[in-house]
Amino acid sequence: MVSPDPDPTERFTGRSSDYKMHRPRYPDALFQYLLDNSIIWKGCSVADVGSGTGIFARGLLDRGILVYAVEPNREMRECADDALGSMTGFHSVVGRSETTTLGTASVDAVTAAQAFHWFETVPTRIEFARILRPGGQVCIVYNERDVCNPFSREYERLVGVYTEPDKEKRERSRDPRAFFDGRCKEASFPNQQELDREGLLGRALSNSHMPKKGEEGYEEIARRISETFDRHQQNGRVIMRYNTLVYHGTLD
Repeated sequence: MVSPDPDPTERFTGRSSDYKMHRPRYPDALFQYLLDNSIIWKGCSVADVGSGTGIFARGLLDRGILVYAVEPNREMRECADDALGSMTGFHSVVGRSETTTLGTASVDAVTAAQAFHWFETVPTRIEFARILRPGGQVCIVYNERDVCNPFSREYERLVGVYTEPDKEKRERSRDPRAFFDGRCKEASFPNQQELDREGLLGRALSNSHMPKKGEEGYEEIARRISETFDRHQQNGRVIMRYNTLVYHGTLD
């Protein structure tokens, strides 16, 4: 098993390619919900914190939003720069959730997609309140795997073997509802990925706790992922289902 890294911002070094290619995107219905509720709007400015390879940032940019993609990991940030650097409204920012380096009252909204559980919540809340304009909202978004069928349950058991012991404790201590002092709204949207054999392996290896190629345990996980794929594939694909969850509110 992979032991926890003392610096969580480095957990995805060496995984940016798998993350960019094999992590799920976010459904159009989510972005429409944010637009319909005036959380974001065309021409507004958003700090996308823990922006990684830019998956969520792209969805914002496609809707005419100015995005400050705040990411501490150099490799992940450079991956986003390569993919999104030519898009109007994209700004790459070296920063962390508690020290974004953005100006006071400089953005209309803050988003954190698949990243909130890595944040130190108390200083992060102070920082988000500082950079938000009056009335601006924070949106915490997760693609949560839906363990709804035999394939999903087998995959979940398999990757769970490699999960570090403190993961559940860390995620419980960073409850999105508690971040808003219980004063947030919630919504959920169905989402899914179709993955071939290579894609399923890449999806697994994009997780921070999985062994990388060349590390102890890699050959075993690659074999087991391939066997799982063979048991459940139809026409060379498996479908991984998600519920895309959003928690949003002001920090007033």
